[in-house]
Amino acid sequence: MILYHGSSIDIRDKLKPHKAFERDDYDISVYFTDEKEIAILYSINPIRAYIKKHYGKNLMVSATSAHKMKMNGVWEVFELYPDMFKDIFSQQSYIYSVEIENDFMQKGEHEYVIPKEIKYKEKIVIDNLYNELIKLQEKGIVKLFSFSDLITQKYYLEYEHIENSLKYRAQFCKSQEERDFFTMLMRYYCDINLFINK
Repeated sequence: MILYHGSSIDIRDKLKPHKAFERDDYDISVYFTDEKEIAILYSINPIRAYIKKHYGKNLMVSATSAHKMKMNGVWEVFELYPDMFKDIFSQQSYIYSVEIENDFMQKGEHEYVIPKEIKYKEKIVIDNLYNELIKLQEKGIVKLFSFSDLITQKYYLEYEHIENSLKYRAQFCKSQEERDFFTMLMRYYCDINLFINK
Protein backbone atom coordinates (compact mmCIF):
# COMPACT_ATOMS: atom_id res chain seq x y z
CA MET A 1 0.00 0.00 0.00
CA ILE A 2 1.28 3.47 -0.91
CA LEU A 3 0.85 6.38 1.52
CA TYR A 4 1.42 10.10 0.87
CA HIS A 5 2.72 13.04 2.88
CA GLY A 6 2.28 16.64 1.68
CA SER A 7 4.68 19.45 2.56
CA SER A 8 5.78 22.89 1.40
CA ILE A 9 9.36 21.91 2.30
CA ASP A 10 11.80 20.27 -0.11
CA ILE A 11 12.95 17.40 2.11
CA ARG A 12 16.25 15.70 1.27
CA ASP A 13 16.00 12.09 2.24
CA LYS A 14 13.89 11.24 5.29
CA LEU A 15 10.63 12.51 6.73
CA LYS A 16 11.02 13.36 10.42
CA PRO A 17 8.33 13.08 13.10
CA HIS A 18 6.82 16.18 14.67
CA LYS A 19 3.65 17.25 16.45
CA ALA A 20 1.02 18.43 13.99
CA PHE A 21 -0.20 21.03 16.45
CA GLU A 22 1.74 21.73 19.61
CA ARG A 23 -1.04 21.96 22.20
CA ASP A 24 -3.49 19.45 20.77
CA ASP A 25 -3.39 15.78 21.68
CA TYR A 26 -1.32 14.75 18.67
CA ASP A 27 1.41 12.16 18.55
CA ILE A 28 4.96 13.11 17.62
CA SER A 29 4.82 11.33 14.28
CA VAL A 30 4.99 11.63 10.52
CA TYR A 31 1.47 11.96 9.13
CA PHE A 32 0.28 10.23 5.96
CA THR A 33 -2.84 9.63 3.95
CA ASP A 34 -3.79 6.93 1.48
CA GLU A 35 -5.32 9.53 -0.88
CA LYS A 36 -2.90 11.62 -2.91
CA GLU A 37 -5.48 14.42 -3.26
CA ILE A 38 -5.63 14.85 0.51
CA ALA A 39 -1.83 15.08 0.66
CA ILE A 40 -2.00 17.81 -2.01
CA LEU A 41 -4.53 19.74 0.10
CA TYR A 42 -2.29 19.53 3.15
CA SER A 43 0.94 20.35 1.34
CA ILE A 44 0.70 24.05 2.18
CA ASN A 45 -0.01 25.45 5.64
CA PRO A 46 -1.34 29.01 5.15
CA ILE A 47 0.52 30.43 8.15
CA ARG A 48 3.83 28.85 7.19
CA ALA A 49 3.40 29.80 3.52
CA TYR A 50 2.55 33.39 4.40
CA ILE A 51 5.64 33.71 6.61
CA LYS A 52 7.84 32.21 3.89
CA LYS A 53 6.44 34.54 1.22
CA HIS A 54 6.42 37.75 3.26
CA TYR A 55 9.35 37.21 5.65
CA GLY A 56 11.56 34.77 3.74
CA LYS A 57 11.66 32.39 6.72
CA ASN A 58 10.89 28.68 6.86
CA LEU A 59 9.41 28.32 10.35
CA MET A 60 7.81 25.25 11.88
CA VAL A 61 4.49 26.76 12.90
CA SER A 62 1.20 25.50 14.27
CA ALA A 63 -1.00 23.82 11.70
CA THR A 64 -4.34 25.36 10.77
CA SER A 65 -7.15 23.52 9.03
CA ALA A 66 -9.43 26.56 9.05
CA HIS A 67 -9.12 26.93 5.29
CA LYS A 68 -10.62 23.55 4.40
CA MET A 69 -13.36 21.14 5.37
CA LYS A 70 -15.05 18.13 3.74
CA MET A 71 -18.71 18.54 2.80
CA ASN A 72 -20.70 15.83 1.02
CA GLY A 73 -17.55 14.10 -0.20
CA VAL A 74 -16.00 17.30 -1.61
CA TRP A 75 -13.12 19.21 -0.01
CA GLU A 76 -14.06 22.89 0.29
CA VAL A 77 -11.02 25.18 0.41
CA PHE A 78 -11.44 28.78 1.52
CA GLU A 79 -9.38 31.92 1.21
CA LEU A 80 -8.72 33.34 4.66
CA TYR A 81 -8.14 36.81 3.23
CA PRO A 82 -8.58 38.44 -0.22
CA ASP A 83 -6.43 36.85 -2.95
CA MET A 84 -4.84 34.34 -0.57
CA PHE A 85 -4.77 31.65 -3.26
CA LYS A 86 -2.67 33.79 -5.60
CA ASP A 87 -0.62 35.28 -2.77
CA ILE A 88 0.64 32.11 -1.08
CA PHE A 89 -0.79 29.08 -2.91
CA SER A 90 0.87 29.91 -6.23
CA GLN A 91 4.10 28.22 -5.21
CA GLN A 92 5.80 24.85 -5.16
CA SER A 93 4.84 22.09 -2.81
CA TYR A 94 5.84 18.44 -2.52
CA ILE A 95 4.20 15.05 -2.12
CA TYR A 96 6.28 12.23 -0.64
CA SER A 97 5.23 8.61 -1.06
CA VAL A 98 6.19 5.62 1.09
CA GLU A 99 5.43 1.92 1.09
CA ILE A 100 3.31 0.95 4.06
CA GLU A 101 5.11 -0.92 6.85
CA ASN A 102 4.05 -2.73 10.00
CA ASP A 103 4.99 0.33 12.06
CA PHE A 104 2.20 2.42 10.55
CA MET A 105 -0.89 3.04 12.67
CA GLN A 106 -4.25 4.13 11.27
CA LYS A 107 -5.53 7.16 13.22
CA GLY A 108 -8.71 7.93 11.31
CA GLU A 109 -10.31 7.83 7.90
CA HIS A 110 -7.48 8.08 5.36
CA GLU A 111 -5.01 9.08 8.12
CA TYR A 112 -1.92 7.11 9.16
CA VAL A 113 1.06 7.89 11.37
CA ILE A 114 4.49 6.48 12.03
CA PRO A 115 6.39 7.60 15.15
CA LYS A 116 9.87 7.58 13.62
CA GLU A 117 11.74 9.08 10.72
CA ILE A 118 11.25 7.26 7.45
CA LYS A 119 12.91 7.34 4.06
CA TYR A 120 10.48 8.24 1.29
CA LYS A 121 10.21 6.27 -1.94
CA GLU A 122 9.32 9.10 -4.33
CA LYS A 123 9.10 12.91 -4.28
CA ILE A 124 6.49 14.52 -6.52
CA VAL A 125 7.02 18.23 -7.20
CA ILE A 126 3.91 20.37 -7.64
CA ASP A 127 5.06 23.50 -9.45
CA ASN A 128 2.03 25.61 -8.51
CA LEU A 129 -0.36 24.38 -5.82
CA TYR A 130 -3.14 26.78 -6.83
CA ASN A 131 -3.11 25.44 -10.41
CA GLU A 132 -3.21 21.89 -9.01
CA LEU A 133 -6.24 22.77 -6.87
CA ILE A 134 -8.00 24.16 -9.95
CA LYS A 135 -7.41 20.80 -11.69
CA LEU A 136 -8.87 18.99 -8.68
CA GLN A 137 -11.85 21.34 -8.79
CA GLU A 138 -12.44 20.46 -12.44
CA LYS A 139 -12.57 16.78 -11.39
CA GLY A 140 -15.11 17.55 -8.65
CA ILE A 141 -12.73 16.61 -5.83
CA VAL A 142 -12.26 20.17 -4.52
CA LYS A 143 -14.38 23.33 -4.48
CA LEU A 144 -12.50 26.62 -4.12
CA PHE A 145 -14.14 29.57 -2.38
CA SER A 146 -12.68 33.04 -2.83
CA PHE A 147 -12.83 35.39 0.13
CA SER A 148 -15.54 37.40 -1.66
CA ASP A 149 -17.60 34.18 -2.02
CA LEU A 150 -17.74 33.89 1.75
CA ILE A 151 -18.90 37.48 2.16
CA THR A 152 -21.16 38.15 -0.81
CA GLN A 153 -22.81 34.72 -1.07
CA LYS A 154 -23.23 34.35 2.71
CA TYR A 155 -21.71 30.92 3.35
CA TYR A 156 -22.50 31.28 7.03
CA LEU A 157 -21.58 27.77 8.18
CA GLU A 158 -18.24 27.85 6.42
CA TYR A 159 -17.49 31.36 7.64
CA GLU A 160 -18.34 30.43 11.23
CA HIS A 161 -16.10 27.34 10.96
CA ILE A 162 -13.22 29.46 9.71
CA GLU A 163 -13.63 32.17 12.30
CA ASN A 164 -13.93 29.77 15.25
CA SER A 165 -10.92 27.75 14.11
CA LEU A 166 -8.80 30.86 13.56
CA LYS A 167 -9.73 32.23 16.99
CA TYR A 168 -8.61 28.95 18.55
CA ARG A 169 -5.32 28.75 16.63
CA ALA A 170 -4.48 32.40 17.30
CA GLN A 171 -4.06 31.59 20.99
CA PHE A 172 -0.97 29.48 20.32
CA CYS A 173 1.26 31.79 18.29
CA LYS A 174 4.89 31.37 19.28
CA SER A 175 6.76 33.69 16.94
CA GLN A 176 6.34 37.34 16.03
CA GLU A 177 5.73 36.27 12.43
CA GLU A 178 2.79 34.08 13.50
CA ARG A 179 1.37 36.96 15.55
CA ASP A 180 1.72 39.24 12.53
CA PHE A 181 -0.21 36.74 10.41
CA PHE A 182 -3.16 36.75 12.80
CA THR A 183 -2.96 40.51 13.27
CA MET A 184 -3.32 40.80 9.50
CA LEU A 185 -6.36 38.47 9.60
CA MET A 186 -8.00 40.62 12.28
CA ARG A 187 -8.79 43.10 9.50
CA TYR A 188 -11.19 40.50 8.13
CA TYR A 189 -12.16 38.50 11.25
CA CYS A 190 -12.72 41.16 13.87
CA ASP A 191 -13.46 38.68 16.67
CA ILE A 192 -10.05 36.98 16.56
CA ASN A 193 -8.42 37.48 19.94
CA LEU A 194 -4.71 36.95 20.44
CA PHE A 195 -3.94 35.36 23.78
CA ILE A 196 -0.25 34.98 23.16
CA ASN A 197 1.67 32.30 25.08
CA LYS A 198 -1.02 31.66 27.70
